[in-house]
Amino acid sequence: MSRYNQHSGSGTGSSSNDGDFDDTTLKLQKYSAIRVTGDRVNAFDSQYGDKFIVGFDDVEILDGIVFQREDKQDTWKVFSPGKFFAVDSDTGKVYEKAVEQDDGSMEFKNEMSAQDILEHPRVLGFSETFGGNDYFYQPVGVVVEATGSIATNDDPHVETTDQPSITVGEVSMLLSNKSWVRTTAKLLTEQGNDIIATEENEEGNTVSVTDSHGWLTTMEPSLREGIEGREMELFIIEETQDFGGGDVTYSTPILLDAKTGERITIDNFDGDDDGDDDGDESAAVDGGAQAASTSDDSATESIETTESADEPEAADEATSASDESGDDTPANVPAVLGDLIDYFARTDGEVEPDELREFAEDEVDDPDDVDWDAAAAEVESRAGDL
Repeated sequence: MSRYNQHSGSGTGSSSNDGDFDDTTLKLQKYSAIRVTGDRVNAFDSQYGDKFIVGFDDVEILDGIVFQREDKQDTWKVFSPGKFFAVDSDTGKVYEKAVEQDDGSMEFKNEMSAQDILEHPRVLGFSETFGGNDYFYQPVGVVVEATGSIATNDDPHVETTDQPSITVGEVSMLLSNKSWVRTTAKLLTEQGNDIIATEENEEGNTVSVTDSHGWLTTMEPSLREGIEGREMELFIIEETQDFGGGDVTYSTPILLDAKTGERITIDNFDGDDDGDDDGDESAAVDGGAQAASTSDDSATESIETTESADEPEAADEATSASDESGDDTPANVPAVLGDLIDYFARTDGEVEPDELREFAEDEVDDPDDVDWDAAAAEVESRAGDL
């Protein structure tokens, strides 16, 4: 049985806030899996909306196709092989195609190894288009967990383990508002349910704020006790439930203790146990099923009828940022960077120019025209005023 159909329903400590983001930006897609060690959580309010930031150490890709963006080498994206090929959900094996039979069953043809996937034209030629802009990717490697098959490109810096898995190292995930992200924020922060802003919908039910701005209640979240240093596995599945007479499909994260395999939920973990799940596995999924058992019945939410776009970060990149007047940022530092400068000022109080550019170059019209040294100096200046 595949890891992705073993789980259903929901399961939703002090942040280091060290501002050390000299790492890989990782974008995890549905039905791909990673092993991580908990490290930090942060947030900042950008021009495009609130961003929830998760920092993990010792990250490994357990299952999926790993891509690297050609124009941003520190940005990696992990897809399920199912984006390109046919995957048998029962066995997890990958096939080049599947043909539906007269009885509705699927006949899978041409089983593929990791090397087959890595060298396939669909993978080698992968690109995405957002807002009329093309983004090109090169495959880093492939892991098919179900068969223990692994393959990597010729980059000598790409390391593997005997598990097998592909080593990534230190990672930041910059997350925008969508159902699985809200649940992840609840799972990883001390604030739990309270980190997500709520509002009353037209039916009078309390629901999560789904706008890109104002969905987080704090820009200074703290890491949930017991998460720091804990080895975990993370993947995202898609579920469909009936609500109000119609089916609603949403995505939800599955977070497991890597040593025990037990599910980490919002209610079941106080940081002092060994990962055993004594809580209710049916705790509420944000954006998913109504709560069956939560510590706060008032936090019960209805299913949202729409899911946020899969790639709001990419949509951000496709939107040109215009300078705003009235900001006190220095010359050659666009005012649109003010929020991010404030964020670094609040956290570490300093940042390297190249590091700042890696975070912010998508928010300006022409990154080469920005004085990144001046922007980094502004971080230190604002930190001194706090």
